Amino acid sequence: MKFDAIVIGAGPAGLSAAAALGARGISTLVCESSRLPVDKACGEGLMPSGIDDLARLGVPLSELRAEGQPFAGIRYFAESGRVAEARFAEGEGIGLRRVALSELLLARVRRLPSVSVIQGVRARVRRERGDSGERFAVQLEGSLFEPRLIIGADGLNSQVRRHAHIVSKAMPPLRWGVRRHFEIEPWSDHVEVYWAKGAEAYVTPVGADRTNVALLFARDGLSTRSQGALFERLLERFPALARRLDGARSFGQARAAGPLHQWPARPLRRGLVLLGDASGYVDALTGEGIGVALRQALLLGEVIGPLLAERSDEPIPSQELWKFVRTERRASRGARRLTRLLLWLERHPRLLEQAIARLSNNAGLFRRCLSANQGTTPLLGWPQHALHHPS
Repeated sequence: MKFDAIVIGAGPAGLSAAAALGARGISTLVCESSRLPVDKACGEGLMPSGIDDLARLGVPLSELRAEGQPFAGIRYFAESGRVAEARFAEGEGIGLRRVALSELLLARVRRLPSVSVIQGVRARVRRERGDSGERFAVQLEGSLFEPRLIIGADGLNSQVRRHAHIVSKAMPPLRWGVRRHFEIEPWSDHVEVYWAKGAEAYVTPVGADRTNVALLFARDGLSTRSQGALFERLLERFPALARRLDGARSFGQARAAGPLHQWPARPLRRGLVLLGDASGYVDALTGEGIGVALRQALLLGEVIGPLLAERSDEPIPSQELWKFVRTERRASRGARRLTRLLLWLERHPRLLEQAIARLSNNAGLFRRCLSANQGTTPLLGWPQHALHHPS
């Protein structure tokens, strides 16, 4: 069988790309080496703009509400105990386990006749040379496929990126994340963020009696190999949160990921493009990883979908894929800028304390930050020292 597009990786990014292309009737194959759905470390919070994007991809709000837990905004806790909070201007967010989101997206793509899904089989990207020049192919068991577009959506440590010889730098500060679920009724209708020296804790309601706690940290001085032990050691930095969780039963494994800050300057080749975390990731500080992936998928459908619909056997040209990448990076610039600013403040505790104090006294400013993070409004006046990373 022949496919116009092959997606490698069936997490939210890869399945969203398949949904966007499949809705246009483009013959698409999704490949995943693990059994579905795939669980990974994730904050599991969907911002309001992400909910809207999922509806455009064919996953309605009613399905998200049936599986997840709504939340109204974000609440920050400084080390001093000062609190700042704001509600989203765009409506509610939803906490939703990553596996539940993947199952909803998987159900969506399986309803599309032009999309096929294969799991438990490793796909490998190969570089081939033909009459029209270099192109990439996908080796899948005993078969070799030469689609017009290969989409690498296989995460932070992307094998597609490595096999395509796309250089990605792990950028300082080198940080990791680890998350664990607890059987405890959410005590807030906000996602709570606790700040401590060298680490942050994110508490997201993901069900009527389930809460996700994700910890972000610099790895200096942490040598344990057990992800569960790592979580417990980091939780000690947040005594107020630890008291909240005292006696609550955890379920599932603690899962870690990192290093988080990776950036391929040009995440594409002729006939190949990276999506989601594989395409570049700054940090999980602002919780927009899934939101960015959803926007990428929709833009891919809008910008590259019409080219894939043309009758041709030639790979999508690099210059066309670069148009998509530039458009996507402009759309995600607000989230990256806010993330870099928060990373800079995290390394300057006194200024972070002052920033949270200002947000505490100005909920409108905080609300504008939340909107800028989702790309729904611009936020001007960023300090130049926070913007050294390429856009």
